[in-house]
Amino acid sequence: MLGMAALAPLAAVAQNWGTTSFEEEDTFFDNYVKGRLHIGLSYAKMSMDETSTPHEKAYLGNLDTLREDDMGQVGITLKYDFCKYLAVMFADDMHAKLSAWNNSGLSSDGSLVLDGWTLQAIGQYPWEIEEGKVVLTPYIGLGFSDISASWSYANWWHYGWSSPDSYAEFASYPTEKRNGYSRWMIPESPSNAFTYTLGVVVQLFQHLDIDFFYRVVDLDDVEADFRTGSATGHFMTHGAFPAKFSAYGVALKYVF
Repeated sequence: MLGMAALAPLAAVAQNWGTTSFEEEDTFFDNYVKGRLHIGLSYAKMSMDETSTPHEKAYLGNLDTLREDDMGQVGITLKYDFCKYLAVMFADDMHAKLSAWNNSGLSSDGSLVLDGWTLQAIGQYPWEIEEGKVVLTPYIGLGFSDISASWSYANWWHYGWSSPDSYAEFASYPTEKRNGYSRWMIPESPSNAFTYTLGVVVQLFQHLDIDFFYRVVDLDDVEADFRTGSATGHFMTHGAFPAKFSAYGVALKYVF
């Protein structure tokens, strides 16, 4: 009997400790996660503001035209509501592959590839058709995008041939250089770009919404070094490609 009486206080402490722990966990979720955290997939279709330039102002050498090849990307999007009217949003859905054509328009030397993500502060205004039921939430986002740039070269151009046909005719294997001559491009990743977004979120169900948006990325020109190398020496010149773009997109998000 005495042993049972001595264990009773310990049992009570253990019971209270377990109850308090679960209550705190539930309170944290309800207060900071439920209805605030949105996670999903987004798709953005990019469009360049500039794709050509006069021959006398060619981007690099005789490259004067960019053609949009692969301009769409699926990525992850996250949104967190601090309150009813303010939120923060992240998305990694930006991608563009732009083939660079010379002024003859007969062949592409390679492709400029842009990839990036955006982080924005969101101002939003939920519209309720009845109390507690949100249907539309128009919003505006302001923030920045981080963009990386790379050059995907065409083999005939990289290994110094004058055209795809001459490369195919005379190259005995895929890395055959013409008289030891080669060309390459080294783009510099742009600095962070100012970005703004206009959008509207439609609530489909209690835990599912769809977001339609239009995004503008004010990106400086992509600086690049054009280099050539041969047995007789090396040559380098500096130039730039235009890179301002906008995007239309849609995101499907689960709301916790």
